[in-house]
Amino acid sequence: MKNQVDLTEGRYLLSGASDASASVFDIQHATDFEGGGEGALIAKHKSLITIDKQHQNGHKFAISSAIWYPIDTGLFVTGSYDHYIKVWDTNSTQVYCASAKRLSLIVFVMIMRF
Repeated sequence: MKNQVDLTEGRYLLSGASDASASVFDIQHATDFEGGGEGALIAKHKSLITIDKQHQNGHKFAISSAIWYPIDTGLFVTGSYDHYIKVWDTNSTQVYCASAKRLSLIVFVMIMRF
């Protein structure tokens, strides 16, 4: 899964992209509106956080999976075709922890609650 709305507040959209970036958007507060067909308005949202290849701990290849930590919007997890899994702190935009070594191909990341 490369896009997920947080399960805690239903407010923040996490998006992982093929350019190796991960972004967070507040979907309850649009930053702009654009006219759509038949008088409809299209809401536009600027990212609150973007972590890309330029970030010191950013992924080097496309993000294959991006998910929120289930009970807190302060953490999210990304998996990438660079063979690393990283847990990010949304407040500091820093890696909270990462896989210690290169793993096999990462296509999907899942958090299970017991």
